[in-house]
Amino acid sequence: MPSHDRDDRSWTADDVERVLINPAYAITLAPGLFGEHEPLVGRDEWVRANVRLIQILGVEPWLRQLLSVLEGNYPVSGE
Repeated sequence: MPSHDRDDRSWTADDVERVLINPAYAITLAPGLFGEHEPLVGRDEWVRANVRLIQILGVEPWLRQLLSVLEGNYPVSGE
């Protein structure tokens, strides 16, 4: 599980992948599960970015990273 403390290190490639993969940036997820939020990018933009990321990572690693993100393993700002 990645560190959630951004004060002691820079973003890694893994951190960036987790941000790109996270569908919460493209759609409004079920508020009961994730709270209220507004998408930061459009669906088409998210899909294009993730098609490219799948080409780079491969399907299985991308799916494993998606599951990890959905479990709550994603970078957050230091507090």
